Amino acid sequence: MNDSSVSRRQEYKALALVIVVFFPLLTIMLISSYGFLVWFSQLLLGPPGHG
Repeated sequence: MNDSSVSRRQEYKALALVIVVFFPLLTIMLISSYGFLVWFSQLLLGPPGHG
């Protein structure tokens, strides 16, 4: 194998790692932080009213 095929294989492995591990973890962290923000704001300001 030459260097370009090894490099291309490493790039595909890195891409798979980003797609399978990094993006789902980032999504979970963003959704969790939004939920925490909503919970904490309701803790300080009270539950939302109706109008």
